[in-house]
Amino acid sequence: MNSLRNFTPDDERLIRLEPENRCVSERVKLQIPYTQQFVRRRCRNSEPVRFWEKMEVFLDTVEADAAPIAYKVSETDALAERREHGSLYAIRSFRGALWWPLVGPRGFVQPDDLRGLLAEGDEGALLAIDSSIETPLNVSELAHDAYFEQNPYRTMDISDRDDRVGLAHRGARQVMFCDGKVYVVAGEPIYYLAHTPTKGSFAVTVGAASLSRRGTTAAGIPGPTAWTRIESARRGTAYAIGEIEDEIRLQLDRGNSIFGAPKIEILCDCQLPDTAALLCARVLAEFVWGEAGREGYWTDSLRRSVPTLAASRDADAASNDLPCLEVLVQLTSCKDQAVRNEFFNEIRDARDVLRRLRSFGHGSLEEDDEAALSDWAAQLPGNIRKGPAGPCE
Repeated sequence: MNSLRNFTPDDERLIRLEPENRCVSERVKLQIPYTQQFVRRRCRNSEPVRFWEKMEVFLDTVEADAAPIAYKVSETDALAERREHGSLYAIRSFRGALWWPLVGPRGFVQPDDLRGLLAEGDEGALLAIDSSIETPLNVSELAHDAYFEQNPYRTMDISDRDDRVGLAHRGARQVMFCDGKVYVVAGEPIYYLAHTPTKGSFAVTVGAASLSRRGTTAAGIPGPTAWTRIESARRGTAYAIGEIEDEIRLQLDRGNSIFGAPKIEILCDCQLPDTAALLCARVLAEFVWGEAGREGYWTDSLRRSVPTLAASRDADAASNDLPCLEVLVQLTSCKDQAVRNEFFNEIRDARDVLRRLRSFGHGSLEEDDEAALSDWAAQLPGNIRKGPAGPCE
């Protein structure tokens, strides 16, 4: 934030920004967990221990009309996983991103609630700042120096303290106070068909497109949990607003049961229609990529049938570098019976996802894979992609 470049520790708690930003930035105290590796005396192997690091971050308070409401979500179904906020909540647009409210056991999380939770090191509040924090926290009750007085060490190895501090500062840019509530960046609202314990039964829920945004009952975004969102996307049942009616009819035609009727009211359309389909493609391809790294009777056959997986399994490869659409095309074209038997559900889901992508103009995919994938970085959940001009721009 440019207006903070001359900040010094002696400044006041509230720092006024330029008038056009229509927000103030506030220093908030918190403690974050970090991991220290060490080797005990008379031992050879390194082991980890976690400590608290006290620090401060800047959180913005934004005027309500500077962050207009882009969507209103009404949860009318009894199967919604998080109903503490009531039946209606708003998703706001600010700084080119979509912001979701945090909810807790007493309703919407308020700024004072978050300040207290951060100071206590609450897991849900910390995940709002940095969703990559490993949970459960399991932090030592002793401070760093006191711990090693009681546990003599031979060598002190690496620590991720500086990394965690940097991530907390960056993550704080994705948290804001607005209209008496706490909001976090979580991407576009999409529909998830969540599998229920009854076979062939789905619950319709509205959740964030960001799969990394996690929370707890003390502080989390409305809608299904991160695990449920990932599972729904992996099974190809995450849908954009414009898809949901046709896809529900398709599920009913297949003999499945659908429960719930949440609604998304669009005040400013900030999404593109293929968001959910691309999300499903990415998660499903990453799942298949992970399976190719396991030892099973299907492993060699899977790598031969989907050669992109074999090329992507080198030591330096990461799943987020995977050419997702190419993987799905090769998987659906597989002729190996062992693979077809083991991955029957994944092949069926991949065909559904590719069908949806073709309907959005992605062409034959065999020809357009590279062009489609080159756009993927700009289409990751969490940022509003450029669409028709409107008040949210």
